[in-house]
Amino acid sequence: MSEFYCSSPWHGGFFCYDEQSVCCGHAPVKMSSPKQFLASEHVKIVKQGLLSGNLTESCQRCKTTEEQGGKSLRQIFLRSHELNGIEFSRDVDAPSRPQAIEVRLSNLCNFRCRICKPNWSSLIDREVRDNPSLKKWHIDSDLGHRSNDEEFIDDIVELIPDLKWINFTGGEPMIIPGMLTITNAIVEQGHGKDITLQVTTNVSTINPRIVECFSQFKYVQLTLSIDGVDTVAEYTRDGTNWPRMLENLEFYGRMRLDNNRIGINTNIALNAYNVLDVDKVIAFVCDYRKRYHTSLDMIVVEGMLHPSVLSGVARKHAIASIDKSLPILESAGLDQHDVATVHSQLVSVNRILETQTPEEQSWQTFKEYTVDLDQARSQNFSVVFGFDL
Repeated sequence: MSEFYCSSPWHGGFFCYDEQSVCCGHAPVKMSSPKQFLASEHVKIVKQGLLSGNLTESCQRCKTTEEQGGKSLRQIFLRSHELNGIEFSRDVDAPSRPQAIEVRLSNLCNFRCRICKPNWSSLIDREVRDNPSLKKWHIDSDLGHRSNDEEFIDDIVELIPDLKWINFTGGEPMIIPGMLTITNAIVEQGHGKDITLQVTTNVSTINPRIVECFSQFKYVQLTLSIDGVDTVAEYTRDGTNWPRMLENLEFYGRMRLDNNRIGINTNIALNAYNVLDVDKVIAFVCDYRKRYHTSLDMIVVEGMLHPSVLSGVARKHAIASIDKSLPILESAGLDQHDVATVHSQLVSVNRILETQTPEEQSWQTFKEYTVDLDQARSQNFSVVFGFDL
């Protein structure tokens, strides 16, 4: 039996309004019913691959990430499942019993993040339909309005009695009506006291009706996406109003200090844009962490926006910014697991930037994508970062 085990196919799941997968990093299956997906042959094949070592391409990605010194989704899931008291199954034929799930009820969103796509943002969906020239960057996306589906929500509600952890993502959960429907169902069924509620938010808005129900849950974990500060935040995550975001961050921070059953994790999605200014966002989240006793995390974006696509002056800027960020993390305390992990990830990315030759095609693709979005959004890369591509 392979030692490379992941609990997600047995006890997790990433359930979206139009597609389902065993986790947020795994290739999805186009279907609208989580219940049908859990009983599908696809899930059984993923389980068999993990136990035999014959990994699917998506699972192999986690293994490769770990071998390169990075933090994989598998490690995150195992840690989360352990903390939530989930007993791991390794029986291929055992029915999947989701106890820790991520839910994307809709693509409704008020942001157009450069690392995102129409399936996850209604504004990007609209942007691509209004600018057909951008379709080439989203050839794997189906365009059109997406909203909550009653059958889909009913499937999630059926899972409630077994749940120990549920994470709402989006879109932007704080503006998606279905999130309140499900959280109210959890509270009404009396299961809130057994469930950790996690909300991954862009911090753009605070929904008072959702915040009010926090007290009914065993624990509430807020994941605050902070990919940049000031103009970099507004450029990479179009829709950001940085002064308002600061106000909302302070609101959540004070709420964290007032309630020991609320935790906050700041998450950075490191990519080819914000790596150019990563020292500033690292300084910001480390200061926030110190003031409000939060944790920090980082994922490294794959594909055409991985930092390794950078070349020339841009690559030098990225290396210099990472070099500035490392002492900031070291002063925050490498004896702390979250700080040490982010430090290790940045060291790993820096090693790639310093030792691997840039691929010219990847660099040209990045530049073309940047120019196309700048034109569509009336933005300017050189104004934000201080040099031309």
